[in-house]
This record gives sequence, C-alpha cells and structure tokens, in this order.
Amino acid sequence: MKIGLLTTLFGCGQCNEQKRNEENMNIEKEIVHEFVKSINEHNVNKIYELMDSDFKFIDTYGNEETGKEHMKESWIGYFRWFPDYEIEIIDLFSDSDIFVILGYASGTYQNKKMANNENYWRLPAAWRVLVEENKIKQWQVYCDSKIPFDIIENNENASR
Repeated sequence: MKIGLLTTLFGCGQCNEQKRNEENMNIEKEIVHEFVKSINEHNVNKIYELMDSDFKFIDTYGNEETGKEHMKESWIGYFRWFPDYEIEIIDLFSDSDIFVILGYASGTYQNKKMANNENYWRLPAAWRVLVEENKIKQWQVYCDSKIPFDIIENNENASR
C-alpha cells in the first residue's frame, strides 16, 4: 500500500520512461510513414530533409551508398526511370529504433504504359529502416530487382 501511495504521489520513474519510449516510437513511426509518403509523392526535397546527414542506402544485393547529397541525386534518377514508383505498406513492425516494412513496390518504366503491361512491375518487398534522432539513418531494400532491371534493359535494347 505504501509503494502504491508513493508511486501515486511522486510518479513512477519506470512508467515515465516507458511512456517516453512509447512517445519516441510513435514519433519515429510517423517519420517512417512520412518518408514513405515522400517517396510515393516523389518529393525529393522532403526525402532529403528526412534523411540523416550520413544516411546509408543498402540495395537488395547489399551494395551500400552513403551520404545524403549523393542519395538525393539517386532518388531523382530512380524517379526518372519509374515516375510512378510507389511503396505500398501492408505491415510495419518496430523494435526500438529499427522498423521493418512489409509490402509491395511498383512502377512503370518511364511511364511507358503498354496494353500488355510489359513495362509495369509490382513486387513483394521489405524494407529495414533505422531511425536516429528523428532522421532516417538507414534504408535497406529487400526486393527482387531482376524484373525492373530486365524491363530497363528491354527498353534500351528496343531503342537501339
């Protein structure tokens, strides 16, 4: 009874810490959602704003690109390839400052829409996201990129 009264009078340090952690998780979760929204809107300036200065991108093959400046140009180039690129979130899980997104990625190569959809792809994908100090520190993609790269190659061969 005395402990309950003390907790009521003075607060629970552990409870307050847990509440702060939950609030931080909610803020970080919103940052992840905002990053995906910015990607879906192709808002490169907002993507840039949300990336940490030493942002790291890891592609499906484990290749790493580091640096916010470099990645801004990479996003611009990718959106030229796939002007309708989009991420669809099905599930979002988190543990501390690591988030895992499960869903789909899709796009149409240079918006060249064909009756047979040969330039369009939609693939299951996953992303591992590290958030630190309210910035996206790392963005790692897990997706079969063979189909999009085959589409690019087929279009380049057809234009020769």
